[in-house]
Amino acid sequence: MMFNIIMSTSFCLKLAPNIERWLNNPNEMLNKAQFWFSGGSVDNWLCSISYALNTGLKYTYWGVRVNEAQEILEIIRKSKGPIQAYKNMLINYYLPDIPNVVLFYCVNPVNRLIGAGLVTAIEFNYNEIFWADEYEENRVIYPLRYRMRVIWLHESVVNHPDKPDMWSGIDLPTELPEIAGYASVRAPGLQRIADENKVNAVRRFLEPKVKDFLANESKVIVKVQARRTFETTEPSWIADKVLEILERYNVKIPKDCVYSAIAALASGKHVILVGPPGTGKTTLAYAIAEAHGLQPIVRTATAEWTRIDFIGGPMFRGRDVIWKSGVLIESIVKYYEGGSILLIDELNRANLDRVLGEFFTIFSTSNPDDWEIPPTIMDEIKEYQDNVDEFARKALELWKQAKGRLGGLKVPNGFRIIGTMNTYDRRYLFTLGYALLRRFAVIEVPNPTDDEIVSLLKMHARNDQIAERMIDLIKELRSYDVEIGVALLIDAIKFANQLVHEFTPDIAVDMAIATFIVPQLEGLPIDKLQKIRDYIGEKKYERSAQSFKLYFPEIA
Repeated sequence: MMFNIIMSTSFCLKLAPNIERWLNNPNEMLNKAQFWFSGGSVDNWLCSISYALNTGLKYTYWGVRVNEAQEILEIIRKSKGPIQAYKNMLINYYLPDIPNVVLFYCVNPVNRLIGAGLVTAIEFNYNEIFWADEYEENRVIYPLRYRMRVIWLHESVVNHPDKPDMWSGIDLPTELPEIAGYASVRAPGLQRIADENKVNAVRRFLEPKVKDFLANESKVIVKVQARRTFETTEPSWIADKVLEILERYNVKIPKDCVYSAIAALASGKHVILVGPPGTGKTTLAYAIAEAHGLQPIVRTATAEWTRIDFIGGPMFRGRDVIWKSGVLIESIVKYYEGGSILLIDELNRANLDRVLGEFFTIFSTSNPDDWEIPPTIMDEIKEYQDNVDEFARKALELWKQAKGRLGGLKVPNGFRIIGTMNTYDRRYLFTLGYALLRRFAVIEVPNPTDDEIVSLLKMHARNDQIAERMIDLIKELRSYDVEIGVALLIDAIKFANQLVHEFTPDIAVDMAIATFIVPQLEGLPIDKLQKIRDYIGEKKYERSAQSFKLYFPEIA
């Protein structure tokens, strides 16, 4: 009868009166603590970790079957006041004036230690179902519950809180053999670690982990929340935030250009930003990444790029052959880990047919639901077993949980690629091919207006003659329909400013043109290069003429 009374009653016994002091001083907490080993199933630990996520990764619960606590049952049978006796027994058992630290052990198939918590309260609750076992049987199985402040979680749990198949944890026989025996019992449950040698081993093991976790707790929480968000949702693409960042960078890009880029990304398109060098294409790409909390993964394309650089493939490392991930695999893995965006600078330098062959299969349509790394590529990586790099290994782990419709690794719906392309000739875009242009939105990033450029150059020039000569150069180039980005022009003026103390303005501008302008003329047709060569000769810019011969010997 008394047993039935206590089963229908709920109460909470608060422990850890010095919790804030202990959390601020992990050494004191661990030196004073008594330790408990708490084992349970993957499904039940997933419930507890999910609860921790809902509390900002601060608190969680674990439970004990009352019918397994013989001491409790004995007190209940003998006591005239079962609830108070129950509380008294718990006080004596848990010693609330000292820290009670619980080790989280996850049994089959993980069989690893995955975290630790500081007990803050003991609750008796026979009214609410909480764990997977209880949902399966539709009854409370673990009425004795202890609420814990999370003080450490293994990195694999932090990285994949919703995916227990990816939890690795700590192997006790290897890293903490002193307490491996607690995991060997058939039903590990809750066990006190009493042996002094074992207690000391646990302290030594936990000290650096708890200190690091608590010191970086805010970063860990942001990291976990970001990972959960990026795995399941797309960023909320916001143009106004991008414009704010560009203003902070003091970079002038037309508003309609920014809105067009964001609209393209929001509609499921990748983006190519085109225009002459120095118009702010790369800065715009960085601003888009920053505005949406995405880590920019940046590469500059070259004529030597191959499938290995972009997708990945086998290569030699010493005498061994390994599968090395390309930038696409790396970026997708990092998106799963917290959000990323792939930025490819100077895309026009790469042989796109050679590099992007499998790109068209991965991004088969404009619908992000269809995007996936094909199973053929994933099987190729798998064949190399342990001879793969870090990102290939992580991609294989993700593949177990995130499969696309065709069985490959699902590319997250929010993942995007932004390429920049330096080109003076818009006709070049037609050589990219329909297949590429169908997957990318091409956004032109123009210079500011003539008046704005003149105003900016005068503002940055320390010498009127420097400004006049650079403005004359701009007008000459524009008469040939050649654009130089304003950012490049400002860099050239700043360079000339540093030289004018030692050289005449003409020589300072000559050196700036040779250093900043001439190298950017690559890709111009021969007739326009000849006109620029003649202009340089007329102005007697000797250093620019030498630079011109170096870059364009065929017409020098």
